[in-house]
Amino acid sequence: MVDETRRPPRPNPLNYSYHRVYYSPPMWDLSKSGRWFHIVSVFDPAGRRVSHFVNGVEIHREPIRDEYFVDKLHIGSAEIGNWGEPFANTRASPCAT
Repeated sequence: MVDETRRPPRPNPLNYSYHRVYYSPPMWDLSKSGRWFHIVSVFDPAGRRVSHFVNGVEIHREPIRDEYFVDKLHIGSAEIGNWGEPFANTRASPCAT
């Protein structure tokens, strides 16, 4: 999640103070190979929390801290998977050039 209402003093994709990543505990291991999973993340500004679900079961919930709260969410460029967004074109991104 990136708060686009605040701009860093100098553009820097590694300025993590303007980014917030919500992690969940690992849900996959080798024994689950070959199975499909329905994975959902929910941004809930009214409840001030982010939740992660696997097959309809909540596996993690985290409050949205005041410094990261935004009451209006705009989804711009988005992709499924762990491809480095919003840190594109950095060493952390497989798409870096």
